[in-house]
Amino acid sequence: MLLLEAGRMRVYMATEEKELTLAYLEPGDLFTTHTPTYLMAVSDCRLKVMPSHRFLLQMKDQPALVAPMMRVLGRLLNNSLELTADLAFRDVPARLIRFVLETAKRRGRIETEGTWLPIELNTKDIALLLGTSRQTLSALLNRLERDGVLLRPHRHQWLIPNAEALQRWPCGSMAALSAG
Repeated sequence: MLLLEAGRMRVYMATEEKELTLAYLEPGDLFTTHTPTYLMAVSDCRLKVMPSHRFLLQMKDQPALVAPMMRVLGRLLNNSLELTADLAFRDVPARLIRFVLETAKRRGRIETEGTWLPIELNTKDIALLLGTSRQTLSALLNRLERDGVLLRPHRHQWLIPNAEALQRWPCGSMAALSAG
């Protein structure tokens, strides 16, 4: 078991040819390493590590440890299911729109000019999360910006002037699951 005290780590699956990002761990997240996944620090990290059997003993004495563990496992399961649906039913523009809108729901700040969205991931990290290349993602982001539906005034802050316009963007109809 590990507890991420500081930094950010990527949880991913990999073959020799491909990598698939499942989630990013943030400070306070617990994770177990006996899953078929890999971990990679994407920033400087500080970890506490404990053998699983010791952690299980501590959980008996401190049941409050279960909630953070379940939160992370639930997020990983949810991300895995969303990723499966994305790869099976959505094309890359639709995956990007879903990612932006979902991130805005969770972390966006609504102001008069639209929804400000803090983006801590770089383009490569987002591309890995969406199952596409950095080049494809950059081209799509540039197109969204040219069309005025997603603005990037700062490196780590995006602005959605109108969420409905983003949803209706020419590829926006693909943001929902396709029928076949």
